[in-house]
Order: sequence, then C-alpha cells, then structure tokens
Amino acid sequence: MSTYKAGINHLPSYQISSIPFVTSSQTNEVTSAVGSETEVKLPTVSRWFQVTNTNGTNALRVGFSANGVNPRFPTTHPGDGIESMTANYIVVAASGSSPRLEARVKSLFFSTHNAGNRAGGDLSDFSLVAGLTMIESGSFPTLTGSLQFPGIG
Repeated sequence: MSTYKAGINHLPSYQISSIPFVTSSQTNEVTSAVGSETEVKLPTVSRWFQVTNTNGTNALRVGFSANGVNPRFPTTHPGDGIESMTANYIVVAASGSSPRLEARVKSLFFSTHNAGNRAGGDLSDFSLVAGLTMIESGSFPTLTGSLQFPGIG
C-alpha cells in the first residue's frame, strides 16, 4: 500500500495555512562577489516568502538562481542596441523589507547589491520568513533560465 504525497500542482497545499519557516544569515555573510552568492534551501516548497535586509548600509539582491542575482551574460536590448547585464532579481533596500511574495520556490539566492563593486568588498545580511507547504522540495524543478523559466537568470 503506497502513501499519497502531494505534488507541485496540488492546489489544496497552497490554500491552507502554511508551516512557518524563519532563518537569518550571519552578520555580513552576504557578499557582492560574483560566484559567492548565499543560497537558502527550504525544507519543503514555499507558498510565500518575505525577506528583510538587516543591514543598514547596503541593499540586498534576492533571486531564484545564482545567475539571477549575479548577472554574468550581457544581452542586447531590442531597439536601442545597448548591451547590458540582465537583472533577474529584486532589490531590498538597506534596513528594508520585500513585500510578501506569493511564490513557490525551493531555494532563494542572495547577494549584496552594488553594481560598482562585484569583487566582494560590500557585505550585507538578511532575515527570511516563509510559509511552507507539505510538498517535498525534491518534487519541485530547479529554476534556471536554461530550463525555459524566463526571468530567473
């Protein structure tokens, strides 16, 4: 006899109250160095999450992939031909908070937001609160731009 497990499209899992999850980085754990992004892996798939930047000086990038918070590949904008790095992250201001984001994710990536210093001299930290479902993280896909998830990076 097998036990039923809710999958990623199990609607009732997102309708009921979620299980609380809270974690914080260590002071100045998050750097702006490319390739040194901080990843938080959630124990199960989220229903929602909210990030607070606990650093009073530097803004914080929050994204869904390492490439998302650290754009590495230039793209050319249609119409003007200007080449720039694609930004697939939200920015949380110093001492600020993101809105509560209703998103199903199994991990989040963090980097200090300072386009002028990608060598890693700027540091930041955060607190994360999330509402979790009972859906196992292993059943959820890894979000990457190369797997046709636009806007991820």
